[in-house]
Amino acid sequence: MPFTATAHIAYLPSGKVVGLSKLARVVEEVPRRSQVEERLTQTAADLIEESMSPRGVVVVVESSHSCMYEGCSEAREHVSYNRHARDSQR
Repeated sequence: MPFTATAHIAYLPSGKVVGLSKLARVVEEVPRRSQVEERLTQTAADLIEESMSPRGVVVVVESSHSCMYEGCSEAREHVSYNRHARDSQR
């Protein structure tokens, strides 16, 4: 079932700071690989860790499923949150 999502990313750089465009590319690339929002969150964290080697990363995906809009009117405001955090211990 399709869903719309907003990704929130925080990372602690290990010396080198990247531009917003690199984070935007990660967010655009991940949905092409994953379909389940829990996997989408983890995959985004994995890509950031692999490409930037940060000291830590947190990814939060805020999503709404289209099936919620088709059903009960009270469920239309339902938003799901998935979080994946990682500390590299460096």
